[in-house]
Amino acid sequence: MNIRTQSTTNGFTIIEITIAIAIMGILMVTLGSGFTYVLKRTRIFATNTTLRSVKNSIQQFNNDTSTYPQKLEDLVRRPADPKIAKRWVSSYMEKEEMPEDAWKHPLVYKLNAKGAQNPYELYSWGPNDEGSPQEEWLSVWNLE
Repeated sequence: MNIRTQSTTNGFTIIEITIAIAIMGILMVTLGSGFTYVLKRTRIFATNTTLRSVKNSIQQFNNDTSTYPQKLEDLVRRPADPKIAKRWVSSYMEKEEMPEDAWKHPLVYKLNAKGAQNPYELYSWGPNDEGSPQEEWLSVWNLE
């Protein structure tokens, strides 16, 4: 007669559960940081694309009116200055909305004084919005 002994323990030990939780935590941290990096790079790429598009619109405005817009709104709505308004063709932006960066912040546009290296500044503050250090700015003149 064979008598089989059955184990009275069913399930996992506390050590096995702890190890499994630790492994899942490590995987989540690794995948999460990778996802964050990809998301950041995607937003930078999207913002650079927007900057290029606005730069092209500004250049077309300059070609038509022989001047740079005083503000980005001049690319969407006819400027008040009659000399510029008569040469203004139509909206220079595909969407008649003010462009934003990938973080939903408005782009910064400023005309420079004559003789400056660039006729204007066009940039995004980056992920930290207004007041971020200049190293974080994404400028149309320094695109990756």
